[in-house]
Amino acid sequence: MCGTSDETQTKMEMLMTSVDFSYQNLRGRNFRGQDLQGALFTGADLRGARFQNADLTGADFSRARMGKTVFGRITTVLVMLFIVLSAIFLGEFFIIISKQPIGSVLRIFYETGTEDYRRVSLLWIFACTSGMIGILLLFLKRSGFSRLFRATGLVTAVAFAGLVLTFILAGPEAGAKTFALYGFRPGGIVFIFPFDFALSFGFLVAVTFLGALIFPRAGFLYQPGVITGAITGMLALIVSMGFGFPAIVAVIVALAFPPVLSEAKVMASAIALAVVLAGIGFGGGVGIIYIMPFLPALYVSKRIRQEDPLFARLRQSGLRIASLGGTNFHGSYLADAQFRMANLKHARFAGPKTLAHADFRNAKNSELAYTKGMLLEDTRVRRLLVTGEGEGQSYAELNLKGAFLAGAGLSGADFTRADLSDADLSGADLRNALLVKSRLIGADLTGARLTKAHIDNWNIDGTTRLQDIDCEYVFS
Repeated sequence: MCGTSDETQTKMEMLMTSVDFSYQNLRGRNFRGQDLQGALFTGADLRGARFQNADLTGADFSRARMGKTVFGRITTVLVMLFIVLSAIFLGEFFIIISKQPIGSVLRIFYETGTEDYRRVSLLWIFACTSGMIGILLLFLKRSGFSRLFRATGLVTAVAFAGLVLTFILAGPEAGAKTFALYGFRPGGIVFIFPFDFALSFGFLVAVTFLGALIFPRAGFLYQPGVITGAITGMLALIVSMGFGFPAIVAVIVALAFPPVLSEAKVMASAIALAVVLAGIGFGGGVGIIYIMPFLPALYVSKRIRQEDPLFARLRQSGLRIASLGGTNFHGSYLADAQFRMANLKHARFAGPKTLAHADFRNAKNSELAYTKGMLLEDTRVRRLLVTGEGEGQSYAELNLKGAFLAGAGLSGADFTRADLSDADLSGADLRNALLVKSRLIGADLTGARLTKAHIDNWNIDGTTRLQDIDCEYVFS
């Protein structure tokens, strides 16, 4: 109890001597390296403010607005457009590279009198592209980006199977003749197939990675409609094969509608328009082939929106770019800081010196902050810190070190082997909770309710505060 009184007195002293910036316009202000212990930023506009390496112990950011200035938004747009152009370039390269082995195979049909060379060519490209995309989607669904090397081998094997099938369809005589001419010589089918298909699959993976970042509500989460329209326009260029008036019209429409329509409607309408125009101008089949490499990116974007752990790193990569120019807390001291009801959109929290007991209760847009390497990065932990409600949820083996969970509803929650060291659990409802083998060194459980909690082999010591707990009995 004495320790708690000392902490309360220290906080009171900080409040009496603190600097008050409440409700001020502090856009773009530089607070780097400053001593701002106990400073009041309540309701302040902190878009673009820089707090790197500042001491913000006990600072109050309640109802403050984080985010980016106009310069920060422009920076994000430029980076985004660079990624869009890179994705387009790689997408075009994917088609070009994959055409080389396909062209070698098509000589079989061409030299044996097949007249509809264009139709066969399109069918082959469509089949090969579909096969590679199907294999990529299969591996993405099961293991994310972690096992795509194996997928490359499978793509090569499937390509050889297609080659054999082509020889069979062409007939024994034509197949033997073409294989003799183009088989084992340098640059022939046997040599070019594995290399080109592996290379083209590599380009497809790169397009997927970059495309997942540029699609709305993915890596560049919840960007303004104008940016979405710009991206949509670039995709429209791909669909239209980059030729002439249809592409220009699609881009203009995509850029004109965002202020009125939602992002989803803009994307759907612009792509639909581009597909129609491409179909009229150049043939729908070609347009479909050119947009196919971006289908896996759409799938990955969906998994990112669902905060799938398999794509957590990619999501954080997008958030890092999206937070360029945003409120920056890198290297700062944020122990006991308060962010209640603050708008955390595009704030950069990655790399603070400490976040012990930082209060994020009811914070807004916390999922849009760049939080790599801190408690808020994990979806379950973030929701718990923001809502203060985790009744019946599982937090087994998670890192909750220094978490602010005072008064949280945790009845029946599973904290088996979780690290709750230095966590503030004062007044928390831990009835029926599983604290088996949990680590509670330095944790504050003052006034917590522990009736019927399972505490088998929990790890506590003399620094664990258990004063005034409400506990009729526990299971051990």
